[in-house]
Amino acid sequence: MKLKEVIFILSMAFSMAATAREKVLVSYTFDSDADLADWMMEGDGKAYVENGKLILEPEFFPLMDSLMREGKVSLRNDQSEYFQYLYPAMKAKHGEKEIENYFYMEDGKKTFRGGHFNFWNTEYETPENFAIEFDFRSLSPAPLHMLMFCASGLNGESVLDPSLPKRYGKAVEIMYELAMYRVSYFFNDRGTANLRRAPGRIMAVKGPDLVSENPEQVSHCRVERIDGVVKYFVNGTEVFSYADDNPLKGKDWGFRLMVCAKGEYDNITVKEIIKTPQGRPLSELQQEILDLRFGMFIHYNIPTYSDQDWPDPDTPVEVFNPKKLDCNQWADVAVSANMQYACLTTKHHSGFCIWDTKTTDYNVMNSPLKRDVVREYVDAFRKKGLRIMLYFSILDTHHDIRPGWINRQQVEFIKAQLTELLTNYGKIDALVIDGWDAWWSRISYEDIPFAEIYWHIKSLQPDCLISEHNAGKYPDSELFYTDYKQYEQNAGQYISRETNRLPAQAGLPINKNWFWKESFPKAPVKSAEFIVYENLIPLNEAHCNFILNVAPNRDGLVDANVVREFKKIGKLWKYPGKAPELGPQNPPVIYENLAKHKPMSSSWSFDTRISDLASDDDFTTYWVAYEKIKEPFLEVDLQKDLEINAVGFVESDSTEFYNRVASSRIGEYEIQYYDGQEWKGLEIEPYYDNFVRMHRFPAVRASKIRYIFRNYVPGLAIKEVLVYNEER
Repeated sequence: MKLKEVIFILSMAFSMAATAREKVLVSYTFDSDADLADWMMEGDGKAYVENGKLILEPEFFPLMDSLMREGKVSLRNDQSEYFQYLYPAMKAKHGEKEIENYFYMEDGKKTFRGGHFNFWNTEYETPENFAIEFDFRSLSPAPLHMLMFCASGLNGESVLDPSLPKRYGKAVEIMYELAMYRVSYFFNDRGTANLRRAPGRIMAVKGPDLVSENPEQVSHCRVERIDGVVKYFVNGTEVFSYADDNPLKGKDWGFRLMVCAKGEYDNITVKEIIKTPQGRPLSELQQEILDLRFGMFIHYNIPTYSDQDWPDPDTPVEVFNPKKLDCNQWADVAVSANMQYACLTTKHHSGFCIWDTKTTDYNVMNSPLKRDVVREYVDAFRKKGLRIMLYFSILDTHHDIRPGWINRQQVEFIKAQLTELLTNYGKIDALVIDGWDAWWSRISYEDIPFAEIYWHIKSLQPDCLISEHNAGKYPDSELFYTDYKQYEQNAGQYISRETNRLPAQAGLPINKNWFWKESFPKAPVKSAEFIVYENLIPLNEAHCNFILNVAPNRDGLVDANVVREFKKIGKLWKYPGKAPELGPQNPPVIYENLAKHKPMSSSWSFDTRISDLASDDDFTTYWVAYEKIKEPFLEVDLQKDLEINAVGFVESDSTEFYNRVASSRIGEYEIQYYDGQEWKGLEIEPYYDNFVRMHRFPAVRASKIRYIFRNYVPGLAIKEVLVYNEER
């Protein structure tokens, strides 16, 4: 199976002190011969899939194998030994004329170099900075295997360019007629691995041949090239490193085998290594946001000119026509309540953009106003000393970014809009994102890849926090797909003021609705006392900011009744300084749950609460262990061999037919993984002070995960199992 364009961040410390992350461009797992369609053979070789592995075998390997077994040739891959056997066999196949293509002139002598082959990937070029990884096991005691990369013609052409001379698998062709790097491995007689540079067969660097040390075992090999530095690793151990002052720029890659070699390959993966600007530690940024305590949400967009918060997605731009728009008035209102920051709806669900965007005509510059509202907002609020946040909706009904219509172009459209917002308006402290992975938007974190958007934002402004509007779905004791939690109180999302330990923000509109309605100027607003004593102060004590929404009217001004109430708030509440210190935090989960919607099995379940409820991506449902089972288990089938480095589960505190509990029902638990041959235990340290367990560990390959529970209290219920390949 070929997997494409998946993002995994493997090399960045979560403090963001590191500078690189990795994006998987393609990964071949060889479940069928279909994966061979992306490859091209040069020379006398065979490639086929056997038991889910790629087998690379020279066409004349059976002959060589029999000769080696009979002791007629050594295991040294010595052409002078096997010429007398190989040449007649190849001549019989190719004929008198064609066999001449397997000779070349060396020191005035005609030299035979037939029987070897190259196996090029034809679909995926390597980017500037990249890693190629693969699992390898030799199926022959003789050498030699090679990885070729950064390959091109001598004039920069692709090695696949039909204008280049035909190649027959000879070493002279790849070392003198092409430019490339070539890593050689599995040469047990020599005992070293090496890197050569072509043209010229230049020996660049050598290191121990770790693959040959355990020839019966599978070795995980990795070659990376970052800014001209080539490194080679085996099972995580660096073998050698080479800094090239004039690094090659070719993009083609493939494998090469000598005639006595045969090998088993799997999980061949190409990753782009993406540099990421250095940012401050996430914990510092989270605390800094909480120190702001109180902010203004501003819902002002094309819904202001409709009687619905979700207007017709084809509402004409002409309706957006404020006569007195004044962002300075908005800022004065915020200051009167002693607020420290604000957040403006740059684009709501109907897709209208209130900034000068080049991505769509559906924007404020084509309205009668013809002014960049985002620019006026950031300038006015910064002038008053307030910090800047922006709201952005992923759901966009005007541009068909909605269920059933999403494609790659729309992902790029979103990234282009975020690029404008994060490059044209100065420092943005946070982005509040909405319309994503909610029951009403039905756009999953796979439809619009969350990690891709997350790291795109961080690449533009590494200190910009993301607050995703998903508190209604995910547990309140762990950060899922957000840097800090966002609670919409009038949608029934309430933070636990007694137990919350996560950075959070909770919001309410001072009016009945988020966007302005014709009744607002005369309708009652929420009282200053309610805002301060029942929301702002108690929320701040629970590591939660309070953001109070105003809805500017169709003239572009905040209504007088709202202005009066904000002044009352300012009399009741003065900014007290920094917020209570936030305790240690786990990094947020930002990657796809690999267990989502995967087949489940378990020990005997209680009544209808069977195992599939633990992988349904619904945190309101759960699997319940039948209490007569002494050691219940829960197992997820990932359906393919995957690299994973984090697993966990979400336990329910409330189970139907059982009493609610304040702490875990689990006495002990163990987590195992199946590596394709046997079950192995993960080396983790269980903990019991959270209903969400997350365990991170060095990467392993697994096709199944099993959770075993012991010494538990009846009513044990698991909402979701969690499996990830995430950053390091």
